[in-house]
Amino acid sequence: VVAHQVTGIVVQAQAALAVARADPERTTEALAAIEAAGTEALAGMRRMVGAIRDEHGDGEPAPLTVPYGLDDIPTLVDRFDPGHERTTLHLEDADAPLPPGVGESAYRVVREALTNARKHAPDGTTAVSVRVVDAELLLEIENDGVRAGSREEGAAGFGLTGLSERVTALGGAMRAGADTPDTWTVSVTLPLEPQR
Repeated sequence: VVAHQVTGIVVQAQAALAVARADPERTTEALAAIEAAGTEALAGMRRMVGAIRDEHGDGEPAPLTVPYGLDDIPTLVDRFDPGHERTTLHLEDADAPLPPGVGESAYRVVREALTNARKHAPDGTTAVSVRVVDAELLLEIENDGVRAGSREEGAAGFGLTGLSERVTALGGAMRAGADTPDTWTVSVTLPLEPQR
């Protein structure tokens, strides 16, 4: 989790350097996003070290991750694209009751997809859709502007692999891949009813 956050910080710093001279206002927004991501990474490290040392003192295991949910996704999108110049969000039923792990997994899917979009398609547009249909949570993150050669066949990173394993463990399904040479789509279905 922390490695992913640090990767996001590096990508945001690279974006800030790219626009520093031409658009100082966007540089300020990128620096604010870097600060927020850095603070989140430090908090995650403190929790993990506390769990390892068992210094929290109440005898209960410390949470290893922040319990994110669907209602945290708008803030996440704002952090990646403060002005929503290249990103749209369609979020339905953000307060829907979810089984354990589903909301956090959805948040992490969106975060990984946004990080990859910024890395592989920094000038493209991204559409994020999160909605409940019947007894399933459907996530779709589509982006265009993928640079030639930035996605080699079979070169899925550990982030997508880990997410796929997490989604499968919750009884869901995930697909990530190119629809056309310059696009990329991550689609996830997570069940909202207990699995038998």
